[in-house]
Amino acid sequence: MTVSEILNLAVYATAGGLALLGAVLGFVRGLSRQTMRFVTIAVAFLGSLVICTGAFGWLQSYLQDKTVLEVFNKFGIPLPEQFAALAGELEGEEAAYILAIPLTVVVIPLN
Repeated sequence: MTVSEILNLAVYATAGGLALLGAVLGFVRGLSRQTMRFVTIAVAFLGSLVICTGAFGWLQSYLQDKTVLEVFNKFGIPLPEQFAALAGELEGEEAAYILAIPLTVVVIPLN
């Protein structure tokens, strides 16, 4: 084997080794990044579940003897007349379910 053949083989072996090393490191980094992304999503889901469950329990107990119209009036939110009539009829558990939807939409992205 001549010197030029040995040098060619060394260059090819070095390039192949670096490519293989890069592939292994990319796999490990990608796998760890994907694992951390999954863990982050799982923690956010559990946090949202705990917060929304607690918030819904508080909301349900708060609305026990109130109507949706009373809640909107308390916070100074005006309702059109046709909605005010409907909101005056919704109370207790129905009101909690209706108001839990915006609560959930606001709380989940915070996690």
